[in-house]
Amino acid sequence: MLQRNIVTIDPGISAAGIYYVRKLSGRKYGIYLYRPGGKEKLLFETTERPFRRISVSADRRHLVMDVAKVEGMRISVADVAHW
Repeated sequence: MLQRNIVTIDPGISAAGIYYVRKLSGRKYGIYLYRPGGKEKLLFETTERPFRRISVSADRRHLVMDVAKVEGMRISVADVAHW
């Protein structure tokens, strides 16, 4: 069952779990990691909505989100290792 406020984009998947986006409020989004055993962890918040997918580097140190902008497409990169 899909939970409330989950943004329907392709999630990122790694050995650590599934990375996904949840809408927190009007223009605020949370990037989460769902770990085996049902543990959900908020990694960080952003005001930029990921457009289609989240990707995770093989070493799980970088999270890449494609962000839609009025002026075109822009790539946002966030370091995941320190959360």
